[in-house]
Amino acid sequence: MELASQSLSHPIVGPDAPTEHLLDAAIADYLDRRDRDPTLLPGEFAAALPGSLAVAFLREVEELGAVDALTLAPPRGLPRRLGDFRILGLLGSGGVGSVYEAEQISTGWHVALKCLHPHLAHQPSARLRFAREARLATWLRHPGTVRGHGLQSHGDSVFLVMDLLHGHSLHRLLRARTDPRDVDHARACAVLDDPKALTRVFGDFAAALAFTHRHGVVHRDVKPANLFVCTDGRGVLLDFGLACAPALAEAELTATCDFLGTPVYMSPEQAAGARVLRPSTDVYSLAAVLYECLAGEPLVRNDTLPVVLDAVRRARAPSVRRMTGVAPRALACLVRRCLRRNARWRPDAGSLAEALGCSVSPGRTSIAREFRFEAAPAVA
Repeated sequence: MELASQSLSHPIVGPDAPTEHLLDAAIADYLDRRDRDPTLLPGEFAAALPGSLAVAFLREVEELGAVDALTLAPPRGLPRRLGDFRILGLLGSGGVGSVYEAEQISTGWHVALKCLHPHLAHQPSARLRFAREARLATWLRHPGTVRGHGLQSHGDSVFLVMDLLHGHSLHRLLRARTDPRDVDHARACAVLDDPKALTRVFGDFAAALAFTHRHGVVHRDVKPANLFVCTDGRGVLLDFGLACAPALAEAELTATCDFLGTPVYMSPEQAAGARVLRPSTDVYSLAAVLYECLAGEPLVRNDTLPVVLDAVRRARAPSVRRMTGVAPRALACLVRRCLRRNARWRPDAGSLAEALGCSVSPGRTSIAREFRFEAAPAVA
């Protein structure tokens, strides 16, 4: 795969140099687009970026090992066995690693293994971020979070052992809903087109966020791919790779808390590059995903990175009428309240979880209760 022919040999300095959060967001946006279109070239993506940001993006791709560092394909040459685990199949892949179903040979226990991509396993910063995710997955024990069982290594492979979940991500269900020929179309409609089922699963997501917020953790990357609907109807929050957690205050962890999430689902303050993010940013992102499920389209149209970031910063809470065709008015009003640009006027995640429990009650047109607002500390 060819890179655009731009000089990448000199550092970018000066007043036009892109800020770090814009470069991180560009890479996240590229990975998201590659998930939908594996043929997308870095040069094609960079052509829509401002000049200095485009050059910085291409330089980053080159430093990470050309395109192989950003590919979403599973790592090549992965052994059939990693220590005490036998690899059974690929469950999914992303920019950081691939997730496999595996069997623990000594116990017969089936688990999920999240394996750090080989090209990242030798980068100290990537290993530290992966170690932080592993610690959070092991430390945060809640029915709405996937349970981690520690970080292991075998040869050059580094992997996180997690509970194996059965079901689909919201990202998968949203895609399946639009295609009647998709094998998961019926399941997608059963979840996404039923306000009660949808509200229950988002209540689980909100409860999981409330739990993490009480423990001082801000997820910062709430999006459909990180929201999982189990076959039993439970909602589970995935992937704490971009989370910030002052409770785990080791210097090597807090030093890497400078990454952002997926642009389309960012809160306005996150898109503006705020260095201090409160739990309310996760509430906004969760509501943005719920809005997409209800309205059938994202709150912000996916476009070039600068356009998306500007649209998110300027976004206003959507009209209730845009959602009431498929959702009870109480639920639509709740989503609108969570999407307020002023973070102080959004309910906290605990209040959201409680409100979701009553928003689809028969005859309910409003939620007659006072919301609590976040008491959790801000996270830098």
